Amino acid sequence: MKAGKGEQTAADKPDFNKRANQIAREYLRLKDKIGGSVDDKRSELNEIERLLEKGVGGKLGEQLEIEAERLRALVGEKKDADSSIMRVRQEFLELVANFAPSLDTIQDNIIAYDSDVEALSDEYFMAFTDIVFNRSVTAIGFSNAIMSSNGIEIKAQNVETVSAIRTLNHITTIIQESAKRMLGQENIFNQSWVQLREREYAYLAFSTLIDAKRPLTLSEIKDLCGAQDEEYKVLMKDLYDERIEDGINYLTRGNWEYPLIDKSNGSYRVTDIGVWMWRLCSSGMPASMRFGDARAQATRPGIEDYGSTVGRDHLKSKLQNIIKIMRDKV
Repeated sequence: MKAGKGEQTAADKPDFNKRANQIAREYLRLKDKIGGSVDDKRSELNEIERLLEKGVGGKLGEQLEIEAERLRALVGEKKDADSSIMRVRQEFLELVANFAPSLDTIQDNIIAYDSDVEALSDEYFMAFTDIVFNRSVTAIGFSNAIMSSNGIEIKAQNVETVSAIRTLNHITTIIQESAKRMLGQENIFNQSWVQLREREYAYLAFSTLIDAKRPLTLSEIKDLCGAQDEEYKVLMKDLYDERIEDGINYLTRGNWEYPLIDKSNGSYRVTDIGVWMWRLCSSGMPASMRFGDARAQATRPGIEDYGSTVGRDHLKSKLQNIIKIMRDKV
């Protein structure tokens, strides 16, 4: 049967497991070779050369000359290794972004790697997590599964095939979209981040769930948000809780291709997509703007207004001025 548009035939697909392991090993080898950064070694070399230029001689001068030669060679090697590791990193990410592992048939709650090919190695997971999170680990945990060199273990017994396929699709999406993001390509995490940041109270509710690290009821979310934003909640009274609820509704009922939160047994929790989005997209923000302090997210006026074009901070200022005028009159 002829492959449809965008589909890959068996002939098109590389031996993912073998190739991914090879590239991962090369990436880790080069990373180990580089050690400290080129800039660090160059800085050390510059200090020694400046001292030698000042005419330092004797045994110290001889020692410094030898060290300078060593550092010059090392800087050259590191520059070459830096160039190589960027090429290898690119190749690894392109493979991961466009292809998926070779797997065996689903058995109970385990999806093993295809026995006809080699399994993904610890080095594969170490390279992937180092590139994406700057921290090498040999297994990747999800809310309902663990992926490692042993395969994919679903955290449930007697898993139905359709449930296992859904989990596998979920994991594959996260891994591939993470690689796309590292390549600078369009990806679901950046798209979801932009969509989240468009609604201030949705962002506040979401960051509160992230900070809590556990499912929360709507009442708990309102209380925790209000505790962080107490002064503003007093000014807004009932409207504040209403806006938080609107934010939660936006997160659960909005036009999300991949929801950031879901609801179960009356509580809300952050999905794997939401967790990965936060880790990837909030990493460049100051800590006070990432973890449970959405007040620092002074959004532009008009993002979420109340029948006008003023933003929350501007409205807060107006309310405070009104209260001050009323107190002065008393």
